[in-house]
Amino acid sequence: MTLEERVHALEARLDILQLEAVYARTWDTADAPAWAGVFTADGAFALTGKDGAPDRRFEGHDALARFCVDVNRRYTGLHFLHTPEVHVDGNTARGRMYFEFKYVVRADAASTSQGVESGYYDVEYACTPDGWRMRERVEHGVLSHIATFLDL
Repeated sequence: MTLEERVHALEARLDILQLEAVYARTWDTADAPAWAGVFTADGAFALTGKDGAPDRRFEGHDALARFCVDVNRRYTGLHFLHTPEVHVDGNTARGRMYFEFKYVVRADAASTSQGVESGYYDVEYACTPDGWRMRERVEHGVLSHIATFLDL
């Protein structure tokens, strides 16, 4: 690998780390337009079902922003992302990011539910004229726990 290729790969990894931080911050603050903006114009976010295959998919900035708004109406929380494994290949990259999402469910005034979702994302990245963006992000939930507390 040439020095130029090595520098490109290092810069790509740093840019992708920053993109992942923006992903978490914009979701956690319910900034739907900015969250959708971490994806390419035709980018997609998918959630897997019990069989491990994607069963819900949101594609394009409008659908992604609506998904963010809809989920954040009911859940509020914080992402805790682990250092991703990233493989850069020119102007594309792929990676796996392990995560924990700790959240509160907005149910009613009589109770509070808190939960933790853990798993990993498989991500395809693309270098665009606006910088690195996510082409596809697939969430694989592994562990989920929710507890409900009565407000007395």
